Amino acid sequence: MLVYEDTALHRYEPPDRVAKLGHLLLQFAAINGQTRTHQALLRIGLVPPADSETTEAPATRQRAVDRDPAIVPSLAKWALSILDGNAQPELFPTLEHIGNLFGITDAEPVFGARDSTKLLNVTANVLWQLALDRDPALVLRQLASDKAPMLLLRQITIDMRWLLCSVIETMQQKCVSSWPTNILTLLGRHDMISNTSDAVSTNTAVSHRDMLANNSNGLTEPKSIVEICDSVLDQHAERKHTWTQSPRAREFSMLVFNRDLRLEEAERLLDLSAPTYTTTVLDTADTADDPDRAKTQYLGLLARRVLALPLGQSLLRYSSRQLNPQGALPIDLPVVAAQFRGNKAASTWTSDADMSWPLFHSGVAAALSVERDQLRREHPSWVLLNWPTEPTDTQDDPNAIKEFDAALASHAGFLLGMGLLPRDLETTDKCDDTSEQQRNISGPLSNMPPWQTFKYLSKRHGLTSIALLLGCACAHRGTMNSSVSKILSLHIPNLLPPGSSELMLLSYGTQAAAMLGLGLLFMQSQNRRMVEVMLHELESVEVRGTSGRLDGVDPAESTAECYSLASGFSLGLVVLGRGLSTKTLADLRLLDTLSAMISGGRSGAAPAPHTDKDGAELDAFAGLSISSSGLSNVGAVAAIGLAFLGTNYSPAAQRLAAPTSLQQLRTADPFMLLWKTLMQQLIMLDHIEPTLSWIESTVPNACIISTANTLAPDLYRIRIHAVAAACFALALKYAGTEDPHAHSIIVGVFDELELAATRPALDYESSLTRAAAQSCLDIVCVSAALVHAGSGDIATMKRLRALHGVNANRSYGNHMASHMALGILFLGGGARFTISRSTQSIALLVVALFPRFPQHYTDNCEHLQAWRHLWALCVVPRCLVVRD
Repeated sequence: MLVYEDTALHRYEPPDRVAKLGHLLLQFAAINGQTRTHQALLRIGLVPPADSETTEAPATRQRAVDRDPAIVPSLAKWALSILDGNAQPELFPTLEHIGNLFGITDAEPVFGARDSTKLLNVTANVLWQLALDRDPALVLRQLASDKAPMLLLRQITIDMRWLLCSVIETMQQKCVSSWPTNILTLLGRHDMISNTSDAVSTNTAVSHRDMLANNSNGLTEPKSIVEICDSVLDQHAERKHTWTQSPRAREFSMLVFNRDLRLEEAERLLDLSAPTYTTTVLDTADTADDPDRAKTQYLGLLARRVLALPLGQSLLRYSSRQLNPQGALPIDLPVVAAQFRGNKAASTWTSDADMSWPLFHSGVAAALSVERDQLRREHPSWVLLNWPTEPTDTQDDPNAIKEFDAALASHAGFLLGMGLLPRDLETTDKCDDTSEQQRNISGPLSNMPPWQTFKYLSKRHGLTSIALLLGCACAHRGTMNSSVSKILSLHIPNLLPPGSSELMLLSYGTQAAAMLGLGLLFMQSQNRRMVEVMLHELESVEVRGTSGRLDGVDPAESTAECYSLASGFSLGLVVLGRGLSTKTLADLRLLDTLSAMISGGRSGAAPAPHTDKDGAELDAFAGLSISSSGLSNVGAVAAIGLAFLGTNYSPAAQRLAAPTSLQQLRTADPFMLLWKTLMQQLIMLDHIEPTLSWIESTVPNACIISTANTLAPDLYRIRIHAVAAACFALALKYAGTEDPHAHSIIVGVFDELELAATRPALDYESSLTRAAAQSCLDIVCVSAALVHAGSGDIATMKRLRALHGVNANRSYGNHMASHMALGILFLGGGARFTISRSTQSIALLVVALFPRFPQHYTDNCEHLQAWRHLWALCVVPRCLVVRD
């Protein structure tokens, strides 16, 4: 019975296991003839099994010796009786007292029996001491001397924790800073923990020093298996919470994930500072005789994973931290460290490469972790409080310059996070009044004065400029604010007077951020001037080198492909979902012009195949030709897809159809087929169905698998790209719905691609197929997480955890995709937020989850890494709290 009480006390224990143990107790009482015990078990709530013939103990089995005192210990009844104060408290029975109760003098618990009721004994001991009218503060401080009881008390059920709530509530106001950290954590006084962190570390050092003094020989007593497991769990609990999470966020998470440790496992996987413990090192022909070189190579591969963690952590910790307005926001930076077998100290990875973008993502993650409602009320002056301290003497200390550059990069990400404040996207879609949207704007960047904006831009720091331009555009999206429009236009050379662009020397990354910012600022406005500008930028794109900045290598530098993609995204956002109702833009013939760019023709030099009047209107772009047809392809496809998103306009979808001939399929770029298929399905949004037949309908006929034929490797690569695009479109439509049919289809494709991505490459064709499967797997894993956004689905988590390992075949972008998928799965700690499915949300998710991830942490060739955080504009709350 004590084992049953201990098992029922665990909140993570499955209910069916507790029920089976109750069935076993009833059967024991019936078989042994213990009638009164059998009836007492029924009275405390134990339910006999459904196939039981009778619920009464057979009287014929009553034993001659009366050992049936009907002692059925119930912790709940005992706790209520002793805390009532009217009766004299009695000790709760333990294994040591069982023999005396039944008159057995030689009863001794066997080895390990005490551990089976460990939680029960600790809980009963705490309640017993409180029942004796002892000082609750003294009781809690005595518990702090031993971490094992504190760890066990976190596992009790809600009803037992409720009995301690009254004591904890009265002691919250009586806390003092000298109390141990775990007691302050139990009482919810995280504010006092942050103030006493230095003192705690000092006391810890003293205790370790005393321990070494007492055990100078280094010998310790052998530990049992239970003590070893407790120590491992205690270390896991200490490193589990590395940031001050708000009580409301933790409350929601624990209510949903109270039966397992999936949330703690997600926090462990996305921890930035925890070292990796490994027992194996890369064993290749080059490193067989040089273990140090093998460790260095392993750390280099580990860096690919660790440096991509901030993007997933920003999703996991979204809006879960309380803000301290009087101090700067702490930013956790990624640490690449591994502890190898046989080494007591962890080895840290160091590199001379530019780490600006991982630090930038860390700054965004820190800003997004602040509760959104609290951040909306902050003044822009608080942003300046977080500006890093500039070094005074930079000539004698090169490390100070490096640290300041790292602080600038993380502060730039912090700036972007300040502007990523979501609004009600469903209401915004229906609201055409710009002034009404302007009144709903709040946040530090929305009210930033011009002098503060100029102070940031005058630093001429690439990442800071990108963050400020994009953050201000996100804060004022859809409002057509004139001040923000002027600032963004200053960073696009073709919008400046002749001769002024040379003075700016802007990087492509800054220009791309400003161009996308214009699209966000004029979202769904159908502004003719902006459409003409973006169409002109998309048409006149040319292959150029770097921007030629004078300050060396700029981490914000990008390429013309990125700027072309930004122009396409911006054009699509301005005409988002209103391609059929653009009456003021009809003379521009956007569909024909963009289709000509995709086909590689000249959209303006040749007469249009329409009336002379329409052709005369298109003469505004006469003389413009496309220098490289491949540069504007992706941007033009994006513009068509976003402009006609959700309109179900089949003529626009047919412009993006895959080639029909086999020769054209074999020579086509598989990624362009994926991109066209995705945009084609988003145009026909209402036709997307969570069925396998719909998935197969998106695949070209030459790539359909049948029992009669086997696909060639090149056709198989085209097939998996088309299937991945269909899964992504399916996930965007059913984002956050937890639809079982959509999820089962995506998971099936996930398993197939994972098998293809891990298959050994024996020749060049198989290596190409494996690389294609890996890139498609990135898209599908994000798609699987989108359907179950914020739900913490265990089946999806198992698959994502399998992708977490260090592998030479996985790049920085592969880890970025799996980490973002895991963060989406546990969005905001789970249970509180989900992804919106509005038109604006789908468009922003396409920009943020662009299905080509970077190969390296400095890669911005086709897609600016700062755009990966635009998912924050699509988050909506979904948890309804009913309060009495």
